Amino acid sequence: MSAARKTTIDTLGQPSPLRVTMEMVTRFENRLRGVVDYGSFAFDCQQRLRQYQVGVASSHSARYQLKLEDGRGLGQVLLTRDRPFRESELQLLETCLSDLCIQLQRLIPQVAKPGMARLLT
Repeated sequence: MSAARKTTIDTLGQPSPLRVTMEMVTRFENRLRGVVDYGSFAFDCQQRLRQYQVGVASSHSARYQLKLEDGRGLGQVLLTRDRPFRESELQLLETCLSDLCIQLQRLIPQVAKPGMARLLT
């Protein structure tokens, strides 16, 4: 990862549970850096006006829609880098993102089912 790392977190005016969610996404991204090589990571959940972005976007991307099993959306994750992701890396990302879904659903008391990550085409 280059020294030109750019980080943006937008949580101004957000209630405490949303800030906790963004802190969890930040910690997740920090751990993910040691698992898969990427140039940028972005988490966006427009219906809740949350965004987290780190790094500089590149030409190759993997975009995931994070959803609960009942179909409710948790947000979208976008990873980019200057070369294509291998299938084995995408499988590892999906496993890690599924774990993130489970952690995020614990912040939403009305949610009873575990989460899953789905690769967008």
